[in-house]
Amino acid sequence: MATFESNNTGETGSVNIYGTGWVGQTFTPSIRHSVTSVNLKLYKSGSPGTITASIRATSGGVPIGADLASGTYNGDTLGSSPGAFVSIDLGSGTILDASTQYAICIRAPSGDISNRIVWRRSGDLYADGTRVNSNDSGGSWSFSGPSATQDMMFEELGTSVPVYPTDAITRVTSIIYRYNRGVFSTELGLGGVVSDFDIPVIADGPSKSYTSSIPLDEQPVSEPVPSLKELLDEGKVTPPPEDKPVLPDNVRTVEGAQRNLVAFYQAQLAFYTGQSQRQDITGEQRTAFFNQAIKYTRLLRGS
Repeated sequence: MATFESNNTGETGSVNIYGTGWVGQTFTPSIRHSVTSVNLKLYKSGSPGTITASIRATSGGVPIGADLASGTYNGDTLGSSPGAFVSIDLGSGTILDASTQYAICIRAPSGDISNRIVWRRSGDLYADGTRVNSNDSGGSWSFSGPSATQDMMFEELGTSVPVYPTDAITRVTSIIYRYNRGVFSTELGLGGVVSDFDIPVIADGPSKSYTSSIPLDEQPVSEPVPSLKELLDEGKVTPPPEDKPVLPDNVRTVEGAQRNLVAFYQAQLAFYTGQSQRQDITGEQRTAFFNQAIKYTRLLRGS
């Protein structure tokens, strides 16, 4: 588990949390990832009861909507001032997109002024968020006054997830499907990649062929779609199974054309999905690329 966003040095004060008074900290991930826990620098006064920490979306710099992920902690087990970082697990968590602001929201609804949790804070040290406050159990939020120049002490942890690039075009440079004197072969070449971002150039393009001594009138009429791993790792085109029925020549001709189309769809799917593993593309960019992969998956299922 890695730490993604944090403000964990330079503390100068603290904020009380109890009852309907909630406190939050907005933050902006620099890369797309799944958040699964938060570390917060806390201490208690009295017996504040259960603490709930959650992640929410934001709009206009303040939290909105329901919790995207949440977890609880027994506030009665906290230590005394000046406090320490405690970890609050957020269950299965939630995926956070890069360059999108979210909020960590903290509350102790059963507490009161004598039984409260205290969250340590710093000055305005975290550039991509700020302290936010709610006096009505999260119904409305603000960051005016001193809050606008304060940040809470936090660490946001989780795991990386793939991002999906977009705006790229690849060209199938050759598709050959032939039978010659008992030899059945299929060859596929990729190349001519064009994009608006830097991706590896496919110089000669991957290709794969296979042979068979099955007589022409016993040749199968369709091919299974190869696995995505085979396409990405080796550029394979899987040989057709040998248990398909024999059809008249005119049907085999149509089926041959269909095989070429399937090979094209496979090439497109391989490219779009292979590029989806890049880690340097924004969440906004990946949407169109991901949609292209879905498109060719559907085409393959229907071909």
